[in-house]
Amino acid sequence: MKAMKKKVLIYSDCNLFGGSEHVIYNIIRNPYLKEKFSFSFLYRYSKLYQDKVIELSYSQYCDNLYSIHLLTNYTIYRYLKSKITIRIIRRILFLPFYILEIVGFYKFINRIIIDIFIKKHHDYAIVHINNGGYPGAYSCLQFALGLRKYPKIRTIMQVNNLAQSGYEKIDGRVCSSVDQFITASQNARKALLLKRKIKPSKVTTLSNYVEDVSIQYGKGCKEDLNDGTITILQVALLQERKGQKYLIDALKILNANSSVKYHLLLIGNGECYNEIKQYIKLQGVEACVQLLGYRDDYLDYVNKADVIALPSIKDEDMPLIILSSMALSKAIVSTDIGGIPEEIIDGVSGILVSPKEDGFSYRLADAIKKAYKERKVIGENARRRYEECFSAQSYAKNIVRLYNE
Repeated sequence: MKAMKKKVLIYSDCNLFGGSEHVIYNIIRNPYLKEKFSFSFLYRYSKLYQDKVIELSYSQYCDNLYSIHLLTNYTIYRYLKSKITIRIIRRILFLPFYILEIVGFYKFINRIIIDIFIKKHHDYAIVHINNGGYPGAYSCLQFALGLRKYPKIRTIMQVNNLAQSGYEKIDGRVCSSVDQFITASQNARKALLLKRKIKPSKVTTLSNYVEDVSIQYGKGCKEDLNDGTITILQVALLQERKGQKYLIDALKILNANSSVKYHLLLIGNGECYNEIKQYIKLQGVEACVQLLGYRDDYLDYVNKADVIALPSIKDEDMPLIILSSMALSKAIVSTDIGGIPEEIIDGVSGILVSPKEDGFSYRLADAIKKAYKERKVIGENARRRYEECFSAQSYAKNIVRLYNE
C-alpha cells in the first residue's frame, strides 16, 4: 500500500511571470517531488498572470488551482508608467491611490481576504510562499502571519532576490511564523540575516535549477542568426535593473570599433518597453537592435545566439536564464552581483563585470568581445558546471528534506 502524499499549497504574488515564477513552475513539475507530494497552487489574480498559468498547463501538475483578488497599486502604477511618459503627471494621477496605500486601507482589506482563504483551506501539511524578495510582496508576509493560527502547517518562504535594508516590527512576527526561509544564493542568505535580522537557523540556501533543456529545431527562432553578424541575446524583463540601456551602449561601442558587426536581440516584456524603444532610437542603433517581446521559444534563440548577456545592475539573485544558457553550452556575460558569481566562475564558465556606472558599458563591450572569441571553451565549461551543480534530482532531495523536517 502506497503512503499518502503530503499536500502542499504554493502561494505566489506577482504580476509578471519572471524568474521567481519559473522556480515554482519547476517545483510542481519535478518528477522526483511529484512522487512524494501533491501540489495545489494559489496566486494573486491578474489577467496577465492567469493567461500564463493557463498557457503553461498548471492544471496538469496541480490538484487544485486558486486565485484571489487583492488590492494593489503595482498594477495601477505599471499601467500609468507604460502610458504616460511625463513623470509629474504620472505622480499626480497616482497620488489618491498612494494615499489609500499609505493609510493601510489595502493591507487591511487584503488581510481579511487572505484570512478567509486560509480558514477555508487549512488542511495542507505544507504551505510554500513564493516571495520575489524581502519584504517583497506584502501579501506574502500577511499569508505567513495568517498561518500562525495553524501550527501544524509547516510554512516555507522562498525569497528570490536580495533583501532590502530596514528592519521592521513585522519581520519578527514573520520570522516566528515561518519554519524555514529559502534563498537561492549565499549572498541572498547573508542579506536576509544582516538586513532583516532573520535567525540564521531559519535560512537555508538552495541553488535554483532548470531542466536539461532540449531544443526542437524549426519550431522557433525564424530569424537568420547566421548572417555574418555576431548575435548578442538578452532574455529578461524590460526593467531598469536588468541593464538593457548599458547593453545597448555596449553594442554601439562594439560596432564603432569592429569590422564585424554585432546584432542585439532583446526578448522580454515589462514597464520599460517604451523607454527602451526610445533609447534605441536616440542612440541611432535601430538597424542592429530588435525588441522581440515575450517569446515562448526563447530557448531556440538562446541556442542559436553567439553570446548571452545579462548586465543586471541590482536586485538579482540567481537568474534562471543563466542556468538555461549554461545547460546549452553558451558563452555568458553578466555582472558580479547577487548570486550570479555562484552560478558563473568568472573567466571559466562565463565572464563577469562590475556594474559600477563609471565605464560599465565599455567593460561590458570588452567582455562580450572576449566571450565571443572564447565561446567554445567557455560554453563547454558552462555545461560541465551545470551538470555538476544545478540538476533537478539534487534540488528535489533538498526540497524533500525541507518539507519533511
